[in-house]
Parts: sequence; structure tokens; C-alpha cells
Amino acid sequence: MENGFHPPQKMLSRAHTVCGDRLVETTPEVNRDVADSAMLLSQGARRAIEMMREADSVSAERAASAGVAADEARPA
Repeated sequence: MENGFHPPQKMLSRAHTVCGDRLVETTPEVNRDVADSAMLLSQGARRAIEMMREADSVSAERAASAGVAADEARPA
């Protein structure tokens, strides 16, 4: 629950976007920049997930090959 004084908000006649620590008027160029950034972030997250999966599979392959090597090194 909120309490306290809330100053009246200034009404803006046009849409605005936060850019860094500033509020800028939303233009097609600003919208494009925001969309590009969002796309890069989502691709980065997908790539990070792929890299983690690749690392896990390499670790599993190394563990399996180390187990085979240890079995071959044991005297019969």
C-alpha cells in the first residue's frame, strides 16, 4: 500500500520513451532503436542458452570418454 504525497504529473501531448536517464519524445527512429535493442537482447539470451547446452554436452562427452579411458587402463 502506498502512502504519502504524490505530486501532480505533467501531462505529455506525445508519447515518450526513457533513453538512458532522459525522457525523449518517441519517434519512429527511437522506436526502431528500442526494437533493435530488444531483438539483440533476446538473441543474446537465446545464444547464452545454446552456449550453456553446448558446454554441458562437451562436459558430458569428456566425462564419458574419461570413464572409457579409465576402464581401458584397468588390468584385466
